[in-house]
Amino acid sequence: MSLKELLYKAIHFLAGFLTAVFIRVHFVLSLLAFLVFFLYEVDEEKLLGDSYFEELCEYGVGLYLAGLIMYLGWL
Repeated sequence: MSLKELLYKAIHFLAGFLTAVFIRVHFVLSLLAFLVFFLYEVDEEKLLGDSYFEELCEYGVGLYLAGLIMYLGWL
């Protein structure tokens, strides 16, 4: 795995993590963050033929990890 691929995975994870954290500000912000990410991935799929399933999984891991951290009261 190249450094570029690792960076992309980290960015997808961070986007999911921040989406969950945004719920603390306002649920609409969190919803918009998800929609923007999802639409970006669908558009990238159409233009590049890139499989967005793996990228959505990375996003989901960040989302769930942030949710767990918030549930435990660490954030």
